Amino acid sequence: MLDTGGGIHVSTDAGQTWSTILGTASSITGGGTFLFVANSSGTSYHVNLLVPAITTTGTGSYANFPLCQHPPGCSGYTHTMTVNSKFGGLGGAHGTVGATNRYSAGAAANFNLAVTEYGSYCDPFFGDPSDPSCGVTWSGDANCSGMGDLGGGGGTINYDFETAVTLTKWLGTSYNCSTSKVTGLTTCQFGVENWCTAATTPPDNDFTGKTIKDLLFEPPIQFWTSYAGCLRFIVNGVRGSWHCTPGLSAETSTSLNVPQGNCTSNP
Repeated sequence: MLDTGGGIHVSTDAGQTWSTILGTASSITGGGTFLFVANSSGTSYHVNLLVPAITTTGTGSYANFPLCQHPPGCSGYTHTMTVNSKFGGLGGAHGTVGATNRYSAGAAANFNLAVTEYGSYCDPFFGDPSDPSCGVTWSGDANCSGMGDLGGGGGTINYDFETAVTLTKWLGTSYNCSTSKVTGLTTCQFGVENWCTAATTPPDNDFTGKTIKDLLFEPPIQFWTSYAGCLRFIVNGVRGSWHCTPGLSAETSTSLNVPQGNCTSNP
């Protein structure tokens, strides 16, 4: 957090206490998922630029219920819809009870609710991925003042987190090259392909159809090792696909004969 004077402050307990970092800043930004800072004693902190969040939505109409398809079939009654998002463990930005949105209206009203909770205590990249504070529960319910419970639903969502490593090979194509007037160095977007062993294909951080931005060297770089923070959702026990944020790509070799490497691959 930055104060109005540019002072830098960090918290390790979701805002309960704060430590002041040496120096000042006008903004906090980064090209990846986190950045590092240190205080005057040399203690290192990391600032996550990616915070888990869960949004629960609820929609409904009297037309969904056979006994109330047309007013005045439910005239005089009130419908109430409630949606809730919450993180487990220590909870989220709204504590262990989570964030709730509730709305009541006449039986002929259409409902469209949403509520978002943020995982303040979930550290996706340097914490424990199995921490209950990273797991979420969502729920929704509708009630009629005359008929009672109209039904609802809910479930659980957890996460897998990892730092994925992918070896990539230049395809011989380059795009959007520009040369600095100050340094004379040329930067390009290089077309690449995954260069992984058969056992680790496809990689979780898949570079199919992607490019890597780097300096144009002579001889040109042929291979890069790329690192990225990746996550996937586990909804009611079913794992989804990996989603990776842009990370660091390190020049690996100018040689044309680098063997395929072991990439991070956890289907």
